[in-house]
Amino acid sequence: MPQLLRKGWPESRVRDRYLEHAQAAVAAGLEFRAFAAEARPEIEQLLNGRITSDNPFTLAAAAGGIKATLNGELAGVVVLEGIEVPGDGIAVRVTALAVTPTWEGRGLGTVLLGMVPGFATGIKFIYGGCAADAAAFYQRGGYDVLQAGESLPFNLGDGLNLKSSNRHYPCWFIRTLR
Repeated sequence: MPQLLRKGWPESRVRDRYLEHAQAAVAAGLEFRAFAAEARPEIEQLLNGRITSDNPFTLAAAAGGIKATLNGELAGVVVLEGIEVPGDGIAVRVTALAVTPTWEGRGLGTVLLGMVPGFATGIKFIYGGCAADAAAFYQRGGYDVLQAGESLPFNLGDGLNLKSSNRHYPCWFIRTLR
């Protein structure tokens, strides 16, 4: 059993918090949509300005996700990649989550992360990497956060079990859906 840094909040508490922030975001005029290819340069620019990395962030060809806009201007994004786990459904990796400085601390990241379980049918696992100092954010989203160096507690096929090799985001956040 992997060592937890933080245990995810219960579903009812997560849902109430998500709804509060989602209602405020919609009332502020934010719109949420799956992003298309033409949005990629703008999304990469936001991610490269907001995410700590040793290399520039480039969206993978298979990446998808959700963008939030206000009056056509990008306010935030969650980037996702999926993998089918044989006999076990779909595992979705959150490869990036970022909001503009204007929206930081206003619940937009919570809303984007909260939309991930409904992004596609058949999702069984959601996971991603985070810094230890961001663990409380993911915990409030219902995700367990593993201690740095721990392996994912589920198999991604062919015995593949992953440890984070990202020095900036050494902890996994994980959530299993019913």
